[in-house]
Amino acid sequence: MEFSLTSPSGSIISTMPASRKSGTKTDGVYSNNWALNPAYAPGKYGIYVEAFDEWKKSSGLKLIGTIDLVSDPAVVPTPGTKLSQLITFPALPNRVLGGAATTLQATASSKLQILYTTTSPTVCQILDAGKGIFFVQYLVQKIQPDISTCTVVASQPGDGVYNSAKPITQSFTYSKGDSKITLRQPSSVTTNGVYIYGMVASTTPLEITTTSPEICSVNDVFYTYTQNGTRATLRAIKNGNCVIKFTFAGDSHLLGSSIIWNSQISGVTEIPVGSNTAQTITFAPIADREYGPGIYLKATTTSGLPITYKSLTPKICQILAPTEGPAVQAVYPLSGLDIANCIVEASQPGDNRYAPATPVQRSFNWIKSAMKITVSRSTTILGKGLHTVDAAVSFVDVSKMGGLKSLGHALSVTSATPTVCTVISTVPSDQSGGIYSRSIVSALSNGTCILSFNFVGSTERRATSLSWSAFISGIL
Repeated sequence: MEFSLTSPSGSIISTMPASRKSGTKTDGVYSNNWALNPAYAPGKYGIYVEAFDEWKKSSGLKLIGTIDLVSDPAVVPTPGTKLSQLITFPALPNRVLGGAATTLQATASSKLQILYTTTSPTVCQILDAGKGIFFVQYLVQKIQPDISTCTVVASQPGDGVYNSAKPITQSFTYSKGDSKITLRQPSSVTTNGVYIYGMVASTTPLEITTTSPEICSVNDVFYTYTQNGTRATLRAIKNGNCVIKFTFAGDSHLLGSSIIWNSQISGVTEIPVGSNTAQTITFAPIADREYGPGIYLKATTTSGLPITYKSLTPKICQILAPTEGPAVQAVYPLSGLDIANCIVEASQPGDNRYAPATPVQRSFNWIKSAMKITVSRSTTILGKGLHTVDAAVSFVDVSKMGGLKSLGHALSVTSATPTVCTVISTVPSDQSGGIYSRSIVSALSNGTCILSFNFVGSTERRATSLSWSAFISGIL
């Protein structure tokens, strides 16, 4: 036995097996629990029954009743009386600083738009993404507490049909996240010093200290401004367990943390405290060099203690401490001298075991880069009239050109043979390979045209000149 439901147009839209409640197969009472789909359109629906024998032969459909489905009546308030409405505002989860904004999902039983405000404007703000979508996001405070509370109020002021709803408040916390320090560590600690790096997901430098100062020392703690984080130099003093502490103070998003690193030092020839043992400095000569990149300083001591560098010509050169260690660099703006003498002193003041070392000085010259001028056209000029001559200025050391052919320096160009040729103008010319100087030359008569190209130099680059000749022919 089956029941069928037909639409107002007469087509079967649903069937359901019938359940026998009492009696026999041929003489019984059948029923079902049938709920109409609320999506069905209003209209008259037919209910049919169809019986089958044991050989599945059908009795055919038989109409046993109809159902009139009507629309829900529109909500019409009593004149002068507004309807009430309620707000549902799910709880907001606690969040860790640095994450994405939190979606606000309050709803009103009236289906009117929810309005959001915050009573903690220094902690969080409401973001309107449009189309009825709202978020709440934290604000970075000048002094960020480890935990702060954000409170959001959902309200609905009502309209011509509904009264205003009772506002609903939800509060949650923003807290700093846990921090984790990772290390890039040496295989062992030596008397000459080795680097160790501490890294955390922050631009705040780490504090690196030794808790075993009689065994090992920490020097030159330096934030590298790279993914390597904070670097320090470790030096062995005597045999034993070297214990290093890395401390992160925390920042606006992360809690502070610390870790301990250990290294067992062995094989060190121990120097007695108070022995005032002599030490010497080895500091290789520094070759003269053109203005440009600095040079790393690699002096060492027999004690393994750290070197201190000082420029004795501070108007010419200075000591820097980049990621890879101390370096000497020319002072900018440069002196303008073609050759400027720089003197660097390496010293070591000693400690409770070693006497101060005798300082060692190294002198070298910063010199302006050697330059050259190249003309890129044929040395044959045919016919009277105007002709172009392009010239490039480049380093003599082509490895410094970085793929360019010309650096774009302005040139003065004159004719040494004014009866044969004259220079009308010289202007910059942007070409493949760089900026060239393009001269317009007027050919006046047959003969040798001699042009003088001059670069006056700059604070880093030496002046240079070129005498170039071309033969003019074909002038009648």
